[in-house]
Amino acid sequence: MPTEITIPRLGWSMEEGVFSEWLKSAGEHVAAGEMLFVLEGDKAAHEVESFDAGVLCIPSDAPRPGDTVKVGQVIGFLLAEGEAAPTTIGGAGAPQAPIDTAPHTIIPIAPRAAGPAARRLARTLGIDLNAVPTPDPTGRVVREDVRRAADIQPSTKAGPAPEGYSVATPRARRRAKEIGVDWRNIVGTGREGRVRERDVLAHSTKADATRIATPPAPGRFQRASRIRLTLAQRMLAGVQHTAPVTLNTKVDAGALVAL
Repeated sequence: MPTEITIPRLGWSMEEGVFSEWLKSAGEHVAAGEMLFVLEGDKAAHEVESFDAGVLCIPSDAPRPGDTVKVGQVIGFLLAEGEAAPTTIGGAGAPQAPIDTAPHTIIPIAPRAAGPAARRLARTLGIDLNAVPTPDPTGRVVREDVRRAADIQPSTKAGPAPEGYSVATPRARRRAKEIGVDWRNIVGTGREGRVRERDVLAHSTKADATRIATPPAPGRFQRASRIRLTLAQRMLAGVQHTAPVTLNTKVDAGALVAL
C-alpha cells in the first residue's frame, strides 16, 4: 500500500501553508531522513524530511509550487518496489503501470539515528551515515562524528556536493530565479557552504538588480507569502483591538526658535 506524504504542522497555530517545491524528482528513491520538499509557514520556509523510504510518486493533481495546502493534506506517495502508482491524490483513478525501480534497488538498511545537522553534512560530503562510528551508546550520530569520518575519508571530504543536492536556501533560489542567476555557480558563505540570498545579490550585477527593482509595465500579480499575510493580520489586529489615544501638551519653544 502506498505511503502517504502529508503536510506537517510546523506550529501550534498553523492550519495551512504554501507548498514551495519538491527536493526530489518523481520516480527517484527517497531514504528515511532525506529532505523531501519545502513548505512555507507563517514565519519561515522549512525543508521537510521524509520519515519513510520508497520511490516518490507525484500524481497529476498534486500541489504545485505556490499552492496553499492544509495541514494533514496528502501531496504525494512513497511506493515500494514494483508497487502500482496512484494517478490521483484521492486514489480514485486507475493505477498506472508499476514504476520501474530497478535502477534504485538498494539493500534495506535500518535508518541510522542522526541529527538534522549530521544528516545534512553527511549528504554534502557524500558519507554514508551507517558507516560513521560514534561514541554515543545509543548509536546516534552527531555532526562532530561526521566531521571525524570526513577526516578519515579525505577523498570525500574535499569533493563537491552530490549532484542534485540542494545547497541553497529557498529564498536564495527564488531570488536567483528572479534575477536570472544560476545559484549552483555561486560560492555560499552560509554553514557548510550553503548559498544564501545575500550571496545571490552580491553575485548579480548592479544593472540586473536595478532591472529587477523596477518591474516593467503593466507588472504582474504575485501572491503574498504566508509571512507577509501573517504580518498584515497582526498589524490589522493591533489597530482594531487597541484604543487609539492622542496626547497633546504645550511647551515654551521661544529659546528653540531663537536658536
